[in-house]
Amino acid sequence: MKKLLTLLLLLIVLAGTTLPAQAVSPYTTWTLGPGSSLWPTQDAYTPLDQIDLPVDAPEDMFYAADGSLYIADTGNSRIIKLDAAFQVVAEYGVDILDAPTGLYVDEEGTLYIADAGKNTVIILDADGNLVNEFGRPSEPLFGANREFLPRKISVDTRRNLYIVSESSVDGLVMMNTSGNFIGYFGANSAEMSLKMILQRMFLTEDQLDQFIRNEAASPSNLDIDNQSLVYTITAGADRDKAIRKFTVSGRNLFDRWMFGSRTFRDITVSDDGLMVTVDQEGTIFEYDQNGALLFRIWRAGSR
Repeated sequence: MKKLLTLLLLLIVLAGTTLPAQAVSPYTTWTLGPGSSLWPTQDAYTPLDQIDLPVDAPEDMFYAADGSLYIADTGNSRIIKLDAAFQVVAEYGVDILDAPTGLYVDEEGTLYIADAGKNTVIILDADGNLVNEFGRPSEPLFGANREFLPRKISVDTRRNLYIVSESSVDGLVMMNTSGNFIGYFGANSAEMSLKMILQRMFLTEDQLDQFIRNEAASPSNLDIDNQSLVYTITAGADRDKAIRKFTVSGRNLFDRWMFGSRTFRDITVSDDGLMVTVDQEGTIFEYDQNGALLFRIWRAGSR
């Protein structure tokens, strides 16, 4: 529970919302009731404290098994490590990173970083030494005209890297620690309206070339649970399809209606399968392992 409370607190911070230093919770809690309507309920969580950190435009964080918290301090071109008292005890990549926006730390303390400033993936050891740095895959299967714009990253138990590459219509980019391309994973499906279907039936190829291609949106963030199931969120997607949960074979387990948001920013999954997301307004959504909404927590004035 302490881990979840910490993640809730910092998900709010990363979404750009600050908590006022007051005893009364600035957030209200709602849950789904009859008719799939939201009903007010008692506070699921209350703020413990407001934490001021020496960071500039942070973009990601990782809560390690030993209780340490790592934050991608994007504006200061570094990763910082906090102890249980939220004191900075180490910094990484000061002379290596440009604009880190994605972060994962394994059990050995190895840092896997998506650097948007350099469009590379950077791996540092527990002492901050450079292990590897690589950019766009050279394998033909990656696609001759595909860009590699790494923004978020996660790692499974086999040390396969799952990378959110901005504008990648093929899904997450999978690579190994040597920078070799493995394949694509978890692509979103493109939605077609009735108008688009009719256009494809009656327009010529030359006329169709004048329209924007119907391509699926790129995932915007991800997490991997302790069973190696991959979760993605997609900003801009229909709110009921913004969260996906994939098996190791790439099958989406949430291929049904879900209560969500069109502006999700981050997602984390607890050891018991609880999913917590936050959108750009600082609204927190908590789901059970089957995707049912448990709580929606938002501050006064947000929608």
